[in-house]
Amino acid sequence: PSLGTNISGTFDVYFNHHDISSFASANPDEFGTFNFTTNASAESGVGIATNKIDTIGFSSEAISLADKVTVRDKFGNDVSSSVALGLGFNFTDPPSGPNDAFTVAHIKLLGSNSSGVFSTIVDQNLISLGAPTRIRNRAVNATASNSGFRTENIVENTQSVFIAPETNVNDLTFTFDVRGNTNDDRDLFELNTETGELTFKTAPDFENPTDRDGNNNLSVTTAVSDGLDTTFIEVIFNVTDVAAPNANIFTSDVQAFTASVDTVVDTWEAYFALVGDGILTWDPDLSGISQVCSGSQCLDVNRFFVSYNTNTQSATLQSTGTFTNVPVAGTNTSGTYSVTFSDRAAADLVSIQNPSTFAFSTKNLGASNVLLPDSDDVVSILSNASADVSASVTIQASTHANDPTSGSFTATQVGTVSVSGTAANASSTAAVTNAIELGQPNVGTSVVNP
Repeated sequence: PSLGTNISGTFDVYFNHHDISSFASANPDEFGTFNFTTNASAESGVGIATNKIDTIGFSSEAISLADKVTVRDKFGNDVSSSVALGLGFNFTDPPSGPNDAFTVAHIKLLGSNSSGVFSTIVDQNLISLGAPTRIRNRAVNATASNSGFRTENIVENTQSVFIAPETNVNDLTFTFDVRGNTNDDRDLFELNTETGELTFKTAPDFENPTDRDGNNNLSVTTAVSDGLDTTFIEVIFNVTDVAAPNANIFTSDVQAFTASVDTVVDTWEAYFALVGDGILTWDPDLSGISQVCSGSQCLDVNRFFVSYNTNTQSATLQSTGTFTNVPVAGTNTSGTYSVTFSDRAAADLVSIQNPSTFAFSTKNLGASNVLLPDSDDVVSILSNASADVSASVTIQASTHANDPTSGSFTATQVGTVSVSGTAANASSTAAVTNAIELGQPNVGTSVVNP
């Protein structure tokens, strides 16, 4: 009935961009957890929003998202004022299993009598939706904890300031964009539109700010979209100053290396505490150091490279050289070695051995307080015939540090280096005392690859 006259026709209802809270609590007293109606005067529930506005954080980015309802008779006439559709969702217990996650219930077709009063024509038509094939992870939900306004403190010389949405469990494709105007600092950034990685075109320098206000506060707004929804993240990056290292704390007046040089356990820690912002690199010229032998077994260290990043508090160490007449299964073998310990925590270099503050071994020989390679490190020990003999030949080295609080501190020196191999019946070790003074480090802001 439409105002007392029985009619036939069609309906089409589209509820667009409603907040999840509307679904959760629209009509909690009935068995359906969410009701809607195409005519608010006919049925309780969430009514049509003909001018739905979702500001998603910024009024300047307001989007008009209107619901759509079409109720027509068979002649195409609009009868939405006298015919209404009502529907409710009834949720089963999700932990019981996904196959019956949602059930549509409480479907009502309502018509008006001659006085315009609505009455139920059809009620209680139940159907199970079954397991969903996909639950849409909207961009506004995926970035819920990051959206809006936020402030980040970063140290100068930081290049990448990655901003990403939370884990996207539905594996949807997000796209990213930089928004803003002439009053912000968007021109100082680059954005990967696929990954959302935000980087500075030029790393900020506290002493020479490049932001528009010149106050080391850089503002930028990013947008993340899944093709339908867009949310915005406005960030102000506060660039903080880190004291630059003073080269005067380094000196080449190193104590002569002797076995009696005593090293306090915390010298690396104390040294790191003195250093400010920067990448410290030791890469001394070893051309003047000849190989040192024990009997016929010799080891020649060609390079001992150390790099320490004061921002990340991580260190990289590389040592290369040659070895001669090391027994491998009873055969004297010569060859080359290259060892790289990559991106190790500063704590790995502290207090490992006393009086040596740091010792490494390319193979676990059962010694305590010796740093061993991990999965990210590289050990290459080759014979002159290019055969891999890393399982049979072991390279060991240690470093010594003078007291950093003394005026003669030069950071560190390389001390006892040894090479060992496998014999037919017994192992053999050549202890080599090859003292290398690393001297004053190079101080920079770029990571130096070994």
